[in-house]
This record gives sequence, structure tokens and C-alpha cells, in this order.
Amino acid sequence: MSGQIYNWAETSYAYDRFEGDWLGQDAWSAAIEGILDGDPSRWTALDNPVQSFRAVVEDVYFGKSATSPMVFISHRQTDAGDAITLAKRIVSERREYDVWLDVWDPTLSKLQHSALPDKAKGMLIALSIEMGLLNSTYLVALITENAAGSAWIPYEYGRVKPKSPFAVEVAARLSRGVTAAEYLHLGAKVKNDDEVINWLP
Repeated sequence: MSGQIYNWAETSYAYDRFEGDWLGQDAWSAAIEGILDGDPSRWTALDNPVQSFRAVVEDVYFGKSATSPMVFISHRQTDAGDAITLAKRIVSERREYDVWLDVWDPTLSKLQHSALPDKAKGMLIALSIEMGLLNSTYLVALITENAAGSAWIPYEYGRVKPKSPFAVEVAARLSRGVTAAEYLHLGAKVKNDDEVINWLP
């Protein structure tokens, strides 16, 4: 997988979006066929494909983990600039790590300008994020004053965090003056990008 992540702009075709050693690629292809081909029989639970996708993946890949280290950066859209800055630092200073960042994902970028129905578009957005979460070994949540009320940040944090009470695989980068929500005490807390770089093993 290494080397594929940062060059996502070169990947455009949804069916083979996650080729190689990505966990869940077969389930992804089945979901894409069902959604984009308009054939619900290909995807038995089209009304709730994310849950079905997760069930397929967890059944097939139970006990397996991603084969190369990847950092998922969770953030509000208003903090996308900060997320990009951090992602660039990780891939330049810690070259052994790939990065999953929504604004770098070609599938998500194309969806913003697609003519797909809202339901299909929402499904693809959720499934793309699920693939990123499934294949990430670490997560950094950007907790700024904009993060309050986010539905995605706590969800993404919980998806990457292992089941152990305290996890070294997840971290919250807390902006000055921002109070950490209770669940963030279950992982590492850092103050800035320098500390993020040093936190990564």
C-alpha cells in the first residue's frame, strides 16, 4: 500500500479505487457496483450499505490489520487547511507513514461535483471514509474550537481506537483553550504538529 496514498489524485476510477493490499476491497467493489449500477440485488442492503459493508469486512477480515502504517486525520471541514499542513509534514518527515485525508481522496472530490442522487452520494462518501478507517493504523483528531458538535470526529476516533481502555494508536491535537471531550482522554493528547510527529512510533 505504501506510496499509493499520497498520489491519490492519479486514481480516479471508483471500482478499482482500492486496488492492491487494501482491506475490504472486495466488499468495496460489490458496494460500488450496487450503488452506481443501480442494481440493488448486487448489494443486498442498499438501504443501509454502510452497516452491511462493515459486517462483510469484519466477517472476512476479523483479526487482520492493515499491512503498512497509515495515519487517518479527522477534522471539521473548516479546519481542512490545518489538516493538509499536518498531512504534508507527516509524509515528508515520517516517510514510512501514509496518510488518509478526505480532501486528498479523488472519490470524495469527484462526488462533490457529481450528478448522483443525494442518497447514492451519501452512501459513497460514508463507504470511502469506512475504507480509510479500516486501513488506518493511527488516527489524529484535530480538536479546535470548530470541532464542537461534529458527528464524524468521535465516530472516526472510535473506529480506529482499539478495544483496550487506553489506546496509543489515537491522539487528539488540542488547540489552545479547547477542552477535551471525555472520550479523548482514552488516547494521547498533543498540543501541536511537532508533538504529533513525535507521537508517531
